[in-house]
Amino acid sequence: MIDFKKDLVLNYVGCVLLAAVGVFLIFHNIGLYPLVFADEYSYSMLARLMPLSEAFVPDFLYFKVYSVTNYCGDGFLGCARVINVVLFILAAPFVYLATRRVAGHALSIFVAFLTLVGPMNSYTAYFMPESFYFFGFWVFVWALLGLGADATKLRWFGVGAVYGLTALVKPHSIFFLPAVLVYILFLFRQRGVLFSLRPIYAAGVFVFAAVLTKLTLGYFLAGAAGVTLFGPMYSSVASSAASNFGRYVELAQLAMQSMWGHVLVLALIYGLPVCMALSAVAGTLFRRSKVLESGVSAQVEFEKVSFLALMVVANLVVVTAFFTASVANSGPYETPYRLHMRYYNFALPIFYIIAAGGVGVAHKFSRRIWEFLLFGLLVFLSAYALYSNLTPYVPTIVDSPEVRGVLVSLAAYRFAGGLLLISLILWVFRDGLSVRLYMRLALPVFVVTSCYNVANEQRHVLVANVYDKAGLFAKQYLSKDEAAKTVVVGSDAAGVFRSLFHLDNPGARQKSIPLGAGVATGDLPAGMEWVLLVGEHALPEYFSPAVSMVGFSLLKLPVLHVVDFSSSGWMSQVRASGLSSGEAWGVWSDSDVVELRFPDPLPKRFELRLVAHAFGPNRDGEFSAIVGGGVRKFRLSDSDSEIVLAFDNPDGSDSIKIVIPDPISAKDLGMSGDERKLGIGLVKLSYR
Repeated sequence: MIDFKKDLVLNYVGCVLLAAVGVFLIFHNIGLYPLVFADEYSYSMLARLMPLSEAFVPDFLYFKVYSVTNYCGDGFLGCARVINVVLFILAAPFVYLATRRVAGHALSIFVAFLTLVGPMNSYTAYFMPESFYFFGFWVFVWALLGLGADATKLRWFGVGAVYGLTALVKPHSIFFLPAVLVYILFLFRQRGVLFSLRPIYAAGVFVFAAVLTKLTLGYFLAGAAGVTLFGPMYSSVASSAASNFGRYVELAQLAMQSMWGHVLVLALIYGLPVCMALSAVAGTLFRRSKVLESGVSAQVEFEKVSFLALMVVANLVVVTAFFTASVANSGPYETPYRLHMRYYNFALPIFYIIAAGGVGVAHKFSRRIWEFLLFGLLVFLSAYALYSNLTPYVPTIVDSPEVRGVLVSLAAYRFAGGLLLISLILWVFRDGLSVRLYMRLALPVFVVTSCYNVANEQRHVLVANVYDKAGLFAKQYLSKDEAAKTVVVGSDAAGVFRSLFHLDNPGARQKSIPLGAGVATGDLPAGMEWVLLVGEHALPEYFSPAVSMVGFSLLKLPVLHVVDFSSSGWMSQVRASGLSSGEAWGVWSDSDVVELRFPDPLPKRFELRLVAHAFGPNRDGEFSAIVGGGVRKFRLSDSDSEIVLAFDNPDGSDSIKIVIPDPISAKDLGMSGDERKLGIGLVKLSYR
C-alpha cells in the first residue's frame, strides 16, 4: 500500500536537498580563478568568440548553448558556472528515475543525493562541457533503461535521437556505441528472442536516429563543418596513433599500463557493485535466478542496469587507456600513468544504482567456481590498490577527482578504502550485510571525503597567480585590436593559457620558453605587435617595456620591416647594388659586395633576419654583414636557411652591406653559359 504522506515528505526532502546542493555549488565556485588549461581557454574561445565552423572538436550543441555567456561581459566565467550548476542539478531527477527501476523511493533519493555531492560536482567550476554532458548522459540512461524488447520503433528512434544530442555536447558518446549495441542484444536475450530480426531492427533504428540527429543538427549549427562524427582533433589523433606494427605494439603496452591503473581504482571503489552486476548478468546468460522479495520485474530491471553498467564502463575504460597511450610522452603531463577518469566518470554513479538495487533484490543460487575466482581477483585488486596507494599513477582533481579526493590524505585513503574493501569481502559470506555496509557507510564516507578534499583543493585558486594578474592587466590596458596582436610568453605552458584566458581574444597567441631563457623575436608568431612576458627572462637590448610590473612585463614590439625579394615590389623599399635581376624565388648577388640602402636610418639596435642560400663554393665560405662599424660573420648552405644577426648602430647608418667570400659564375664551374658572378641568393630580409 502506497503511503502518500510519506512520499510527499520524501519529495519535499529531495527538493530541499537539490536546492541546498545547488546553492552550495554556486557559492563554492564564486571567486575561483580558472584552473584547467588549455581546456578552459579552448572551450571559452570556441563557445564565445569563434564561429562554430572553426571548432576543432564537434561539441556544437555545447558551444551554442554556452554562447549565451557573452551577455555577461567580463563575467562570462561566472555565468558559465551557474549554467553548469543548473544542468548538473537537473541530472539528479534522471538518476533518481533510473534508480527507481530497482530500488525504493527513499533509497533512490539517497542515490541521487550521493551523486550530486560526489566529486563529479567539481566540474561545475570549469568552463568545460562535463556538467552539460553529465546531464545529457543521464537523460539518455533513463530513457534507454525504459526500453525493452517490446519497445516500438518510434521509442527506439527517440532514444537514438537523445543519444545523438549527447554526442553534440561531447563526442565521447560515440566511443561507447558498441556497448549500447551489445546492450540492445541483451534486452532481446532476456526475452528469449535474440535470434530474430527484431534486435537488428531496434539497433538499426537507434543508430539511424543517432546519426541523423547528430549530423543534421550539426549542419544546422555549424554548416558543412558540422557534418562530422569526431571533428578534426579526434580524427587526427585516431589517424596518427598507429602507423606501423611497432607502433601498434608500443600502443598496446602503454594501454595495458594505463588500464591497470583504472582497473585498480574501479576494483577498490566499485568492487562490490561490480560483483553484484556480474552475478546478476550471469543469472541471465547462464541460469535463471529465483527472486525472493521484489518479483520478476525487479530482477529483470536489475539485470538490465547491471549489464549496461558493465558494458559502458568496460568499453570506455578500454577507449580511455588507448587514448592515454596515444598521447603518452607527447608532453610533460602526458604519461601512461595519467588517470583520465573524466572520460568515463560521468557513468560511474550507475554503480551506486546497482548497490541500491541489491538492497531490495536478493538471490538464492549456488555460485559457480569461476564466480569465486572472480571474487577473489577483485578482492586482490582492491587490496593491492589500498596497499600500493595507486603508485605510480597520478590522479588529479581534473582527470580523476574521485581518487585525488581521497589520496590527498593517506589516512583518509586507508580509512575510506578499508571500509570499501571490507564491504566487498563480506559479500561472499553475507551479501545483505555487505550491501548495507557499502550503501550506508563505506560509499558515503568515500563520497564525502573525496568531495570535501577536492573542493578544498579547488579553493587554492581563490588567489590570482602571476599569470592571472598578467592576463587581467593586459585585458584592461590593451584595446581589442591590440589584444588581437599580442603574444603571451612564459615558461609555464598551462600558465600561459591562463593569461590567454583572461586576455580573452581569439587573435592572441602563446609561446612557451624554458625557465630563464631569453626572448627571441624571430621565434614569435608572425604579425604580433605586443608581448606579454611573464617571469624573469632576458630581453633583446632594443626592447623597452611599455609597462613593467612585479612578475610580468608588457612590451611593444618595434615595427617589423620586411623586404621580400621574391616580390617585384621590393625595389621600391630599398636601393640596391650588387644584385642581379629578380627571379620567382628571390634574387642573386652578381658582385663581390651587396649594398642595400634604406630610405630611413636603421634602428640604434636591431635584429637582422636573412633567409638566403649560398651558390657553389660559397657554401663553405664566411659571409660578412656590415652595418656602420659593426661586422657580423655567418655561413650559408645551398638550401634556404634563416640567419639572425644583432647589430648596434649608434651612428644611424642607413645601409647593410654583405661581402661575398667567393663570387663565381656558373660558366666558370662548367654548369652553364651564365657569366654572372654569383654568391648569395636573397629570399627575404627583415629587421625590427
